[in-house]
Amino acid sequence: MDDNNNILHDLGSVLAIVAYAFLLIYYFKILGLIISFSTIVGFLIISKNVKAINDLLLKNPLQKYSAIAVTLTIVFVAGYIIDHGESSGESNGTSPGTHSGPTDTPTVVSPTPTIQPSDITNSVGMEFKLIPAGEFDMGSPQKEAGRDEDEGPVHRVKIANTFYMSKYEITQKQWREIMGTNPSYFTGDNLPVEQVSWNEVQEFISRLNEKEGVDKYRLPSEPKWEYAARAGTTTRYYFGEDASKLDEYEWFMGNSDLRMHEVGQKKPNPWGLYDMQGSVWEWVQDVYHNSYDSAPADGSAWEGNGAHRVIRGGSFDYYAGHLRTANRNDRDPGFHHFNTGFRLVMDS
Repeated sequence: MDDNNNILHDLGSVLAIVAYAFLLIYYFKILGLIISFSTIVGFLIISKNVKAINDLLLKNPLQKYSAIAVTLTIVFVAGYIIDHGESSGESNGTSPGTHSGPTDTPTVVSPTPTIQPSDITNSVGMEFKLIPAGEFDMGSPQKEAGRDEDEGPVHRVKIANTFYMSKYEITQKQWREIMGTNPSYFTGDNLPVEQVSWNEVQEFISRLNEKEGVDKYRLPSEPKWEYAARAGTTTRYYFGEDASKLDEYEWFMGNSDLRMHEVGQKKPNPWGLYDMQGSVWEWVQDVYHNSYDSAPADGSAWEGNGAHRVIRGGSFDYYAGHLRTANRNDRDPGFHHFNTGFRLVMDS
């Protein structure tokens, strides 16, 4: 009889843990795996080494399964809170205890420049939006939640001339038409091209200019990228402060299922640009500097000495806090990854 009780005890425990592990891994991925493993180890230690607890659970099946259910519920709720704290609570735009309610609409610098209906499409099918001239404050203020030190100091940048920026990230079809190959990990004509280095993008640009008979395609400077991404707004995201709205606008860790999606499936920013945050990190022209001290104020790319180049915008496998408009990162110019692509600008 004792053997049967032991078998039932072990079988019930294993089934409960397996079900719990599946839920956490499915919904919280790596976080769930860590919590599941920790819980399994802790449960085995308790059940095998604390004889009094083990005997009590064996004699009282109801107490046993109640204890398991309560434990799993507590840990599951903790995992839910941690996960959503990363994707929404951490990204609400204010410090804990000072938040007075999310801002649902973006703060717009007044007056907002008016976009003229002068979109163009080149011979490779790349669609470009006309971006107006104007001024903006680049970087993030000290009070912005999730801020990194390399996002400051905030400085005024003047974009003197209009320019065109590609409406979508460059797709695999467009890359293949120019380069004849497709290096991407996730494949599909309308998926963003990825696993392309900064150096390879320069070769792509050279060939595109030659094909079009011009010399006006290039990577955006970092100021022009942020200016176009903000589209006249001053909030953490171009749709406002509330990270819970991110699902409507971008692909990120919270909704991507850790895979690539076709360009243009979410809502655009106020200037008609898609996937400026999320989807893939985007190369820009600039050499990476760890602060904006002495940064150009005219919207030009910041070159100079430096081993790394800047990437902007976050990607499908990053959390909401990394998709803030001011967030920046850096990579070696020879770096390849399935979460890194680009878009282009063109002189008007």
